[in-house]
Amino acid sequence: MFSPRLLLLSLLITSCSAVGAPVTQPPATPTFLIAEVWPWGYFDKDNQPAGIIKRFASRLSEQAGIEMNYRVLPHQRVLADFSRSDGDYTMLFQNPEVDSFAERVAMVQVSDIMLMTHRESRLNLTLGALAGKTLGYIGGTYYGEDFHADQRIVKLPVSSLDQALRMLQLGRLDALITSDILLHHSLRQAQLDPGIFRAQVLTRGHEAYLYVSHGSRTAAHVPLVRAALEEMRANGELDEMFRNSLQLPPNSSH
Repeated sequence: MFSPRLLLLSLLITSCSAVGAPVTQPPATPTFLIAEVWPWGYFDKDNQPAGIIKRFASRLSEQAGIEMNYRVLPHQRVLADFSRSDGDYTMLFQNPEVDSFAERVAMVQVSDIMLMTHRESRLNLTLGALAGKTLGYIGGTYYGEDFHADQRIVKLPVSSLDQALRMLQLGRLDALITSDILLHHSLRQAQLDPGIFRAQVLTRGHEAYLYVSHGSRTAAHVPLVRAALEEMRANGELDEMFRNSLQLPPNSSH
């Protein structure tokens, strides 16, 4: 039979062993932030994340063997949350601002940046010719340094290209700027004939990247994610997923 002293010593040893035992933490689940810009990201009829980037992120997650959470947020909120590392991954056009608080995992897709106006407009589709004119753009999107630095244009942020197209038709915009993939899908969704507009390429080869935030708690996953992305590129999945981005509307002119 244990004496009181031996019993107390045994309890102390057991307690110290329990305290000193390493606690295994479950691996963190990465969160993928998606800008709420149709068709890149939106909520479906069941209020679930959907869109091109959601499909891309889900396939990437499956290929890497890593479960992910998904949050669809307004574009500016994505940038704000990502800058605070309140989210691990996102896909955005190359942006010097994002490079200050995130790492480029790999390039995902290449788009052309387009300037567009109504067919009847006599505007030349160049930044210089748009000085003093009203130009619609998706708020928070980076369209290159020339556009970013140009102070002569009256830049009007919109939430969707569908909104910009309606404003252009109503004469509330002189022109708009967008990527070819967004233009292609938006014209098709709105059932608009591309021939009623004029479009001109402003910048070719505008790259979109998969970014990981500098403060991500899931940095150990990055090699798996990068390998999965390269496998999707090699087997043609990326080309198939973003192939509509290569289809430009007819560039009619006077």
